[in-house]
Amino acid sequence: MDMATKQTQETESWDDALQQLREDLDDKLEVIQRKLSKSAERERKIIAEEGEGLRERLSGVGSRAMDGVGRADELIRDHPVIVVGGVLALGMLLGAVLTHRNED
Repeated sequence: MDMATKQTQETESWDDALQQLREDLDDKLEVIQRKLSKSAERERKIIAEEGEGLRERLSGVGSRAMDGVGRADELIRDHPVIVVGGVLALGMLLGAVLTHRNED
């Protein structure tokens, strides 16, 4: 076997080894891509579900707040004197407490 033939065989051997390595890497990359894709899809679903739940809760909070505002408005319209008296009494009580704290 001459030197050129031996070198050609070694080159072919290296080429085969490199080709096998490329194929192995391609296979592993495909597996990784599939796993990442599945993981990303699961995360998207979780985020979408949690986002929907949050929207529902916020909608409920908003409607409850509007109900509270409506009840407060109704109370003020139905009993304005009582509400004004209650606010004045609360203001006087708060003023007395804060004044008492400042004296200490």
